[in-house]
Parts: sequence; C-alpha cells; structure tokens
Amino acid sequence: MLTQKIAARFSLSEDEVNSFFEEEKATRQTERAEKREEKLTQLVTDGKITEDQKALITAKREADRTEMEEKRGDRKENREEMKNMTEEERAAERESRKTEREAKQAEMESWLEENGIDKELLPALGMGSGKKGGSMGQGGFGQIK
Repeated sequence: MLTQKIAARFSLSEDEVNSFFEEEKATRQTERAEKREEKLTQLVTDGKITEDQKALITAKREADRTEMEEKRGDRKENREEMKNMTEEERAAERESRKTEREAKQAEMESWLEENGIDKELLPALGMGSGKKGGSMGQGGFGQIK
C-alpha cells in the first residue's frame, strides 16, 4: 500500500500519512464545492438557470455523491468476486454494469427534462460532457447521450 511505503520512506507512522491524505482530500473537496457553487451562481446571474434549479442541482449532486460513497465499498468486493469468475461470467457482469450505467443516464436525462435544465450546461456544472461515452466521474451526474 502507498501509505505504508511513504510512512517507511519518511519515518512516519501510517496514521500520520493517512491523516495527511484525509486532510488533503477534504481540502480538495471543499475547493471543488466552492468552484461548483460559483459556477451555479454565475449561471443564475447569466439567466441560464433559476435559483430553484440551482437548489435542485445542488441537492441532486449531493444525493448522487452519497450514493457513490455507499457503492464505493461494494466496488472493492465486486473486484474480488470478478477475479473468481469465468470469462463468461465476467462478460455478463460487465454487460450488467453497462445496462446499469445506461439506465442511470436515462434517469438523468429525464431528471434534466423534468426540471427544465438544458443538458448542454452539464460541462459548465462539472456534471459530464453532455456526450456519449463518459463515466459517472467525481460525484458528477455522468454523461448524457
């Protein structure tokens, strides 16, 4: 593990290294949140979204981020399970995940439409490129076809 190597190299405890990484992670998350807030405020100022839409976007991002955090542990378990699968089972699992991503994309498209938000604004919000082929990214809404 990286933290073990850093701790050994610089004569630190693993707890010190982990604490440092956690502090840095929190700082970066705060900075990203502030930048997202600035972008949303500018979109309101520019008349591209309303204050109500801004609040909806903020709530949706938080809900999606929470969902991603909850799934993070599952991904580690799934990686271990995949190692023990046959090639056919892995292919079926990959197809299942693809279907899940596509369903999430369709859900997002529907959400945007229901709330009158132009999907072309997604890049400005750090919520995807608005194009096919991306991933869910850092707490983002994913890519829209």
